[in-house]
Amino acid sequence: MSEHKISTDALVGENDSHSWLSNPLDWRYVDRMIALSFIAQLISVIFGGTVLFALNAQQNSVEALQYLNPTAASYLLTLFALHIILNLGFTLVAFKKREHQSNWPLHSYVIGFSFVTLALCMGYATGSYFSDGIVLLLFALALALPLMDLDILKRAYIFAWIGFMVLIVIDFGELLPFAPLFSNNLTEAQRPILGWHLLRVITSFAIYFTVFFFTLPTTRRWRDRESLYMEMSSTDGLTRLTNRRSFIERSNAEFSKLQRMPGKLACIMIDLDYFKHINDTYGHQAGDAVLVEVAQILSDNAREYDEVGRYGGEEFAVLLPNTSKDNAAMIAERIRKQIEETAIDIGDRELSVTASLGVAAYPIEGVTGINDLLKFADQALYIAKEKSRNTVVVYEQDSGGEN
Repeated sequence: MSEHKISTDALVGENDSHSWLSNPLDWRYVDRMIALSFIAQLISVIFGGTVLFALNAQQNSVEALQYLNPTAASYLLTLFALHIILNLGFTLVAFKKREHQSNWPLHSYVIGFSFVTLALCMGYATGSYFSDGIVLLLFALALALPLMDLDILKRAYIFAWIGFMVLIVIDFGELLPFAPLFSNNLTEAQRPILGWHLLRVITSFAIYFTVFFFTLPTTRRWRDRESLYMEMSSTDGLTRLTNRRSFIERSNAEFSKLQRMPGKLACIMIDLDYFKHINDTYGHQAGDAVLVEVAQILSDNAREYDEVGRYGGEEFAVLLPNTSKDNAAMIAERIRKQIEETAIDIGDRELSVTASLGVAAYPIEGVTGINDLLKFADQALYIAKEKSRNTVVVYEQDSGGEN
């Protein structure tokens, strides 16, 4: 993981101390990898224990049909043991490193590539790499996707894809024995033998419930954070109105509709009068209270499909789809009057503020894009500020922008 990504994790609130029972997305990256490592080791313990139990039962029962190839089973058990030892060793080191760093990329690589290798080898040994092997890899993907660095995860699964291609060549080219773990056919009367059938059922349900109970809340938190980031990127933090960038994007979208189906579109630009004096006299906290109150007034006067945004500083904008010039002027006057009549509590006193408003409406000559409409509304606002403040000016093409 890059330094940039580490700093991003810090910004979203990775905690140095946390409960191991909390959502893993609230953990530091190194702690997420520790959890994934233990889950990977658990897979080896479960499958290795199953093979060991079956092999032991087979060796202690001379009369039983010999289903497992002891040599292949030994190789597979060695692979499970190496996987556990490797991951456990790196996990113990990770516990030490977490005291002074939040990320250890090498640990991620070990987890990802060792698990892919394990899944491919198990799939080859049992002849089920097209079914059980893929399920196991998808299980790992579901667990790791919200937790692991995506670049590392991508490389691990590219390695898995290459491994699958190799197994396909081996399989169709008959270069190696098929399902070398088994000495005899695992079916009786065209049904799997009871032990193998039970193992696959237990494994399937274990994977299902792990994915459901572990991955679902993690992914839900992941989506909640994505929604939060989306909101933060489009919303002004103080007033909770749309920010300038998102306001212009919505305005462009509304104007594009008019190119397909002719209609009306109006815009109101609002600027608070003498706002700098409020900040200088009463402080920025008082100025923030004024901005929040004005934002609420604008929202209260907007319809569901209107767009209200903080355009910058003490300047606001309201986009009014399907609204004529005259109706927009009436809305602007209602807003102006309500701002003037509202007493704003700033703690030890109440303030009264006023605003100047500029209105422009489409269709109007000279408007070929949303920037033209916003520019005309801004020109009307400038005239209102120059004229007397606390007033509404409607842009008129024939009268140089003043009404």
